[in-house]
Amino acid sequence: MATRRLERKTATARSQAGRPADATRAQNVLLEQLKSQMDGVLEAVMGSRTYLDTKIDAVEKRLSERISVLEEVVRQNSEDIRKNSEDIRKNSEDIRKNSADIRELREEVARLRYDFDHRTELGRVAALEGRVTALEKRVGVTS
Repeated sequence: MATRRLERKTATARSQAGRPADATRAQNVLLEQLKSQMDGVLEAVMGSRTYLDTKIDAVEKRLSERISVLEEVVRQNSEDIRKNSEDIRKNSEDIRKNSADIRELREEVARLRYDFDHRTELGRVAALEGRVTALEKRVGVTS
């Protein structure tokens, strides 16, 4: 748009300028106007750059802070994972030991049960019960 205006002004200046000095002056005026417009564009671009630099710096600062927090959390989680891994290894060893102890205790209980069920007194108790039953019949007492 600015280019079209400049072309129109240049054409107008050429048609009005009859002499070379007038044409030079008209071109100088147009160049000054063009320079002024370019200065405005440059100022706008520089303002935008400053604004964007400020915005980028703020985002970078915010993200850097968040990344620092995340790095600390990752370090802490890594340490916790190492500790948990050690605890899991220890617990696994304890579980293996407990499982072996349970097997031994089951075997011992089975031996004790067998010994209890097959004790020598069992036969004597049965004989004693038979004698008590016989005496009860003689006396006439029923249980």
